[in-house]
Amino acid sequence: MNIDRNGNVTGEFDVTRRRENKSGTSLNVSYWGAITVEPDCRGTLTFETSAGAQRKDSIAVLNSHEMLAITRAPALVPDVPLTWNLWTYRIARISSANGPDMLETKIDALLGRLGIAPGTFQKDQ
Repeated sequence: MNIDRNGNVTGEFDVTRRRENKSGTSLNVSYWGAITVEPDCRGTLTFETSAGAQRKDSIAVLNSHEMLAITRAPALVPDVPLTWNLWTYRIARISSANGPDMLETKIDALLGRLGIAPGTFQKDQ
């Protein structure tokens, strides 16, 4: 997820759907929209996807690197009364153009716990 200083968001995600007789995976689904955050660190993430879906998710900003989100969407099943799917997800920053690469830092810490010196493995260029 890329968030600019004006609250505009863009990015891609993968989704796996499971239904009784139908399941599937969509890779690299693009999305764009906006994020708003109130002074109490709660807010909304409103976006549209390249698959045509539109959503408005509730978020809670935990710190400068993490957000929690909850979404509610109708489960459209033929011949079944309207029900709702409810799920949560976590958004975590793993790298930044303006700071250290958090993923690399976490990998180095894991390697250190395994007794492997940081920097032993070089990331691809």
